[in-house]
Amino acid sequence: MRTRNFTLLELLITIGIIALLAAMLLPALGHARMLAKKSACSGNLRQLGLAINLYADDNNFRLPACRSFSGEVVTKIDGVEVTGDTSSISHLPSLAEALRPYVGDSKVFWCPGETEQKYFKSNGSSYEWNYFLNGLKVDQKTYRITLIHNLKDPLFLMDAQPFHGTGPRAKNYLYENGVVQDVLKTELF
Repeated sequence: MRTRNFTLLELLITIGIIALLAAMLLPALGHARMLAKKSACSGNLRQLGLAINLYADDNNFRLPACRSFSGEVVTKIDGVEVTGDTSSISHLPSLAEALRPYVGDSKVFWCPGETEQKYFKSNGSSYEWNYFLNGLKVDQKTYRITLIHNLKDPLFLMDAQPFHGTGPRAKNYLYENGVVQDVLKTELF
């Protein structure tokens, strides 16, 4: 009994089909990788939100007072004009310095979407603190800011840059209520 071998043509067709399937799957895998990084970033922001609550517990129910990355006064957050006390903040600790005792692993300060780790290496965090909330008092039971009544869910933290692609949904934002979204609620300001 003689066995039949594959011909060269059959082998090339099989390899071509496998290559075509792989080419169709690679973009989907890249998109899934980006979504996984965005999800990990959301988890990090939630953990930092809990660290902010722990900080408030230990500091007479006051939010941390942190500087911006550059130490300069910012008047816009993602193109939205903001107002508040803009006195010098360069002498304040960074977000990472203020919250490090409340975070188990310093990798929580790194957004997986920040592939070059420029902000993480230079500032200890990939996330920017909304320093207009510096030192504000929070309610002991709800951890809601007590001095700002006209804002609904103020912004606490955000990605320093659009690490999650391009367009309006390329950044994650942590709000006072603990929700992480990829949309800046402009009605807050």
